[in-house]
Amino acid sequence: MEQTRMNGLNETLLGPRFLRDLGKTLLAMALAAGAGLLFRQFRLFEAEIILLFLLGVLAVARITEGYLCGILAAFLGVGLFNFLFTEPYLSLAVYRTEYFATFLVMLATALLTSTSTSRIRKEARQAEQRERTIQELYARQREATLLAESERLRGNLLRSISHDLRTPLAGILGSVSTILENYQNLPDSVKKELLQDVFQDTGWLSQTMDNILSMTRLEEGELLLNRKEELAEEVIAASIARVNRFLGPHTFRILLPEEMLTVWADPQLLEQVLGNLLENALRHSGPRSRILLLARKQGQDILFRVEDDGPGFPPEDLSRVFDRFYSNPRTGSPEHRGIGLGLSICRSIVLAHGGTIDAGNRRSGGAWVAFTIPPASPVPQPPPFPS
Repeated sequence: MEQTRMNGLNETLLGPRFLRDLGKTLLAMALAAGAGLLFRQFRLFEAEIILLFLLGVLAVARITEGYLCGILAAFLGVGLFNFLFTEPYLSLAVYRTEYFATFLVMLATALLTSTSTSRIRKEARQAEQRERTIQELYARQREATLLAESERLRGNLLRSISHDLRTPLAGILGSVSTILENYQNLPDSVKKELLQDVFQDTGWLSQTMDNILSMTRLEEGELLLNRKEELAEEVIAASIARVNRFLGPHTFRILLPEEMLTVWADPQLLEQVLGNLLENALRHSGPRSRILLLARKQGQDILFRVEDDGPGFPPEDLSRVFDRFYSNPRTGSPEHRGIGLGLSICRSIVLAHGGTIDAGNRRSGGAWVAFTIPPASPVPQPPPFPS
């Protein structure tokens, strides 16, 4: 062990870093001595020259590693001061006894300055190392937290899908089995009613699958916009046809300007947004409710607004209606409440178009959701799926 320690000490003393520090030490003290000789030409006091050597020791402690070079600089400073600036000059002999006290004070001050500066540098390096370590630990903890949150969200999604898809699948299975087992005995009106139920459930499942696939594309950054000039009236008509399976006794009221209204958007994605909003309005309103769909220009943008006369959003939920997995507890159709992705996907699609979206409650009762689509302009890549 002693031999290993000696080998390590030799490597430290003879290593390239120590040799560089030794060169810096000799250069700093030589500069201090040269400046002292210059000062002496101006007949300055010895105290100013001593300060020069102390400054050199401080510089060595600042620019070198460890304590060794600083201590060496302290002794070199005392030796050079004795050799160059005390009588007899250019000699290490000391004829005046008061210089011994000067040398001792100078050496003690230089050693204290050197060791204090080196200690401060060491503590600063340790503080930087601790800070880097803390940042690394924080980054790892954050990564672990995000991973755990991602897994939790995936688990919630799977549970929501399995729970919310079970009801329409059970309805489809029941209706089809009833028709197959009693085909000859069932009146045509009952068969038609059962098939209508199957049609509605499969349509709801199709819309749910579209939302899930859109969410996956948004999360993976694969949502590419195919923007083109479209008539707002045609997009609205396609959206109404898309949700017509839920129309029932509901009444749509559509407000459009007299002039032709065009929108610069991806027609399929815009149709999905309007379809989600119309389905939400139908699902959360009463059997005789009226649904309003409005489209008009708002400055340079195109504004779309969907209103219903249902129970509206709970006031405490307005800040999170666009969150993933949010489902309005006031829904009028528990069997088709949904998995809470519709409004969140609407928000992501609208933001991808560079637009805005908002929601609120009507004073007379019911809820509204409005969004804007800007005119033709360069559009950046869609933002990440909101968490």
